[in-house]
Amino acid sequence: VDGGGATVSVSGTGLAPDIELSTGSVVIGNVEIGNSASGSFTINNKGNIKLVVSSISIDNNEFTVDPTSFSLGTGGSQTVTVTFNPSEIGAQSGTITIESNDKDEGTLTVSVSGIVQSPEISLSTDSVALGEVDVGSIGTGSFTINNGANKELVIASITSNNPAFAVEPTSASIVANNHEVVKVTFS
Repeated sequence: VDGGGATVSVSGTGLAPDIELSTGSVVIGNVEIGNSASGSFTINNKGNIKLVVSSISIDNNEFTVDPTSFSLGTGGSQTVTVTFNPSEIGAQSGTITIESNDKDEGTLTVSVSGIVQSPEISLSTDSVALGEVDVGSIGTGSFTINNGANKELVIASITSNNPAFAVEPTSASIVANNHEVVKVTFS
């Protein structure tokens, strides 16, 4: 080569894991206290070396995640299950934090939410007027307990705080979307 130039071609492939989430949020829906429900999302490795998910955590104890760590080869995927096991009524939400060895997305988050459903009990009235009842006679009336939920409503005890009034029945199991008539007797 006479002082001209020489060109050398070089090539290479960058190696890196590349995390990808199937969704940014998980909505679990309505759950009754004492029951649980689950949702899920998927973590994919779109990179060309192993993805190490070192930690998956959540900031609300009403939810759990499984698994909490794993590794994925190139093209691999892992479903993460989110379980909602509520202990109090109302809407619940949280943030799932995912830590990995992806250099540009080392920490990602997924929001999660669920609603705690309670039995839908309602009464037909808040008072029962029996009118004037002669001494030695019996006055009767009634009210209705409605169950507007999609699950059986169990009422352990129906009582009066005044012994002159009796109620019947004194307990009830009301199937979903049904009602029970309670008879009130005054003597």
